[in-house]
Amino acid sequence: MSKITVYTKEGKKAGDIEIDSAIFEAKINGRMLELVNRLYANNKRTGNAHTKTRAEVRGGGKKPWRQKGTGRARVSSIRSPLWRGGGTVFGPRTREIYNVIPKQIRKKALISALSKKFKEKSIVVVDDISFDEPKTKLVYRMLSKLKIEGKNTLMFMNEHDEMVERASRNIAKLSFKKASDANAYHVLRKQILLFDKKGIKAIEEKLLTIHGNKQHTQGKGSSPVAE
Repeated sequence: MSKITVYTKEGKKAGDIEIDSAIFEAKINGRMLELVNRLYANNKRTGNAHTKTRAEVRGGGKKPWRQKGTGRARVSSIRSPLWRGGGTVFGPRTREIYNVIPKQIRKKALISALSKKFKEKSIVVVDDISFDEPKTKLVYRMLSKLKIEGKNTLMFMNEHDEMVERASRNIAKLSFKKASDANAYHVLRKQILLFDKKGIKAIEEKLLTIHGNKQHTQGKGSSPVAE
């Protein structure tokens, strides 16, 4: 077990909590992080580029001129790919872009990403992030007290909090997610990870639970993707 400092919203130390070293001090697999990050980014593509073939271009039903006797090259349609305004050959077509990432690889990549952030001291834990009213100045004040204002920050909480989400909506470089929805792509794209105490325990619970049984993830050893 490792320890991490917990702060109040006023930026004062509120003590330490134990975190699982198998998650936050695991061996960092750089090759797997690079691969999984690329796959997550690729899955965000829409794949909606679409060019028309000669069968889809409008017009061209009539033969431009007769086959023989004109001295010109024979042509069947003005929508031939050889003509301006004609169809496109081997152009991009609408397609679904989705790469399946195995569950175990997703978990190992998330563990590596969290360990990387912990090693860089880029994880901040606050005892409570809830607010009584959805005011942006309250969230900004908390970030200022924690000395992370203006930094690209991802806030993880145990449960969805509408007040916090509404209050943080207008702050640049700050986004909000449930801890159970975290993945390596989210973690690697941000400079700072901001957790509440329940949120950091929720992400541990997510990673230590495999098929309904709690099992400690091995901190050593390579992934099949790392080779």
